[in-house]
Amino acid sequence: AKKGGQSGGKEEEEEGGVDLKIYFGSQTGTAEDFANTLSDEARAYGFKPDVVDLEELEPDELTDVKFALFCMATYGEGEPTDNARAFNDWLQEEHEGLLEG
Repeated sequence: AKKGGQSGGKEEEEEGGVDLKIYFGSQTGTAEDFANTLSDEARAYGFKPDVVDLEELEPDELTDVKFALFCMATYGEGEPTDNARAFNDWLQEEHEGLLEG
């Protein structure tokens, strides 16, 4: 139960664990299965995980995410999976140089 009847904020975080987004890009289901396994493990360590298909992600939502994991598969010669294509395009076109360094 929440202390003092208050909702949200730090008390809610302590009560249910630290929010963790686990995004996956998967063609055959392997990366999705691994994301679900990570979710189970994270829950055991006090996190409150949320597994998200990259196809459902709006990149602007990432500004509100404190902790995230990305489970990414590729196919062919390193091509992004169908459900990760839009996210990959966003990274490549909108944020060129973001991953360099």
